[in-house]
Amino acid sequence: MAKSWSRMNKIVLLVHRFRAYWLRDKILVIMLVLANVICFLSLFLLYALYMPHLQINAEDNASLRFFSYDFSTTSDEYHVLFDIADAYHVQQMEVTGMIVINDHEYNYISTILCNQSATEYTPNLAYANLSENEILVDPGLSYQINETVPWNNLSMKVIGHTTDSEIVLSGDLVAKYNVPFDHVYFWTEEVVTTRVSNEISENIAQHFPVSGSMTGEDILTTRMSRNQGVIALFAIFYLFSMISFAYILSYMLERQSYNHWLTRVVGLSSRSSLVLSITEHLIFTFLTYLMAVLIHLLFWDAFFQKATTTGVNTFAFYDYLLLFFLVIVLSLVLFIPKYSQWVKTPLASSEGRVKNAL
Repeated sequence: MAKSWSRMNKIVLLVHRFRAYWLRDKILVIMLVLANVICFLSLFLLYALYMPHLQINAEDNASLRFFSYDFSTTSDEYHVLFDIADAYHVQQMEVTGMIVINDHEYNYISTILCNQSATEYTPNLAYANLSENEILVDPGLSYQINETVPWNNLSMKVIGHTTDSEIVLSGDLVAKYNVPFDHVYFWTEEVVTTRVSNEISENIAQHFPVSGSMTGEDILTTRMSRNQGVIALFAIFYLFSMISFAYILSYMLERQSYNHWLTRVVGLSSRSSLVLSITEHLIFTFLTYLMAVLIHLLFWDAFFQKATTTGVNTFAFYDYLLLFFLVIVLSLVLFIPKYSQWVKTPLASSEGRVKNAL
């Protein structure tokens, strides 16, 4: 009859087993720790490359908040653009088109700040700060600084130069006088969901003759496709790390299996022995995972952030927690069959192993 084992006895036994592992197989323990840590670090790298929410929350995510639409014909429906800006929290908007000045047709660009406090991604603040009657011109044009240019019964003053377009107009002017545009691009205040992104595109298409478009979702998809080779490389590295980890641990478990048989001989039930072995495995996995997280945090700026190549800002606690549960599930799937095999093995057949180990 198996004698009763208290919780304290099991804890003491657990500590003893860890100590026995270290005293009996120092090199194997070190190899197992290194294999585990490398496995987890490679998983972090793979996760950072592939998970879209990390790129969405990156320090510079302007490209993922971007929307660009080309139109086959010009339009002057600024009220539609402003309605869309209000509905979807657009931060800033830029329109381009053609404008006729002194019987000459020029390309123009104009910046409209929908959120007056949002200036972080304005390409040139001078564009957004232009007064209604101020313009910037290409240095190659014949207009001089401080020259007055007539247009639509207005006198526009040249206050500077630009190389982005032939002429830069103020947002107030183009909206007030409905200057025709054939292209619009804007940034939302936050990265939107796929559903909202599609909704914006559908709304634009209902009011304008869209001939081409590019959204943050398209940019993210393109970026991910370019990273396929890197992702495959890290996936292979992760698989190799996991296989190495599995082989080393399996070998170590075989060498240390006498612990399992010994606890059976001295009266621990097979179920309790199984729970003890799994607990031992979970503790070891947690400790090595914690080591990997600390290394990841310490060398984030120096190495890991640069290795992601996608501008990821940082990992959140949620990310580490999610990966930990994934690791636990994978490791249990790999090693529970081995533990189960021990449990099913008759105690009599293991007696020789215990004697040899002792």
